[in-house]
Amino acid sequence: MSPKRTKCVPRHVANDLLYQADQTCCMCRQGKYDVQIHHIDPGKDNRPDNLVPVCPNCHSEIERKGGLGRRYSPGVLKKLRDEWFSAVRRRRQQRKATKDNTDLVAMAAFEVRRIGYEIELQERWHPDWSKIDKCLVTLIPWARDFGYEVKSEATYVASITADRTRHGMPPGVARTLSHLLAEILPIAWGGLRSRSRRKVTEQDKNLVRRVAQVGFTMCYDAVRHLRKPKIVEEGTQVLYMALRFAYLNELHDIKKEILDHFQSCQVSCGESVNGQTFPKGKEILDHFRAHALRED
Repeated sequence: MSPKRTKCVPRHVANDLLYQADQTCCMCRQGKYDVQIHHIDPGKDNRPDNLVPVCPNCHSEIERKGGLGRRYSPGVLKKLRDEWFSAVRRRRQQRKATKDNTDLVAMAAFEVRRIGYEIELQERWHPDWSKIDKCLVTLIPWARDFGYEVKSEATYVASITADRTRHGMPPGVARTLSHLLAEILPIAWGGLRSRSRRKVTEQDKNLVRRVAQVGFTMCYDAVRHLRKPKIVEEGTQVLYMALRFAYLNELHDIKKEILDHFQSCQVSCGESVNGQTFPKGKEILDHFRAHALRED
């Protein structure tokens, strides 16, 4: 007695199977071939568990007769199908996660840029320092939790804030700015006690240079125009972190650039403003410079 003839597979069932298989044969997994629906057990109905998407070549191989080799059993066909369906799902999830991450980074970068615009709109000579401080505090988790693109935007915001140092930056704002710059620096993989446990990339180097430049702007303006030790300490702390990282990771060019920053600030401390030099500022700079170049 011949096997019971199966009905044509309903369109909605076929569509679902082909979607799960990504329009690809579950056996050879070559997407360049057309795909058919094979009934694992010809005598059963069109339930999805009895169906497997395959290309014409593999379909012929499944249904061949004769030969010495064993034919594909229902169990093997189901295993091949289910494994392929799982692989397709994982691949889609990975693509979605990548897209979601890209969208999240773009959103974070936009938000950091928006906060920067708020600071830029502040009147340059008489800024609202309390509002600037709140903006910088908001940036800290963005700089901590995201990568280069967001950190780069945060560095720009830090730079436009540092440009206002000479216009009366309070110690609290200087401290918040220093904290933000510490989060931007790529020091999480070794800290300031040992060299980085991963390779220092060109993006890392770029961030170190830019953070050091922001620290220099804050420190130099504090030395030259404000002569307030607390502001100098915060700016020098940033220079110290950048120099320490460059020293531990043998970034010689960056190390030289930051030492030049220290030298410029120290020279400014020796210049007379209103008949007085600034020995306290030089003392702070000397301390942090020596500490950055120490041998542990």
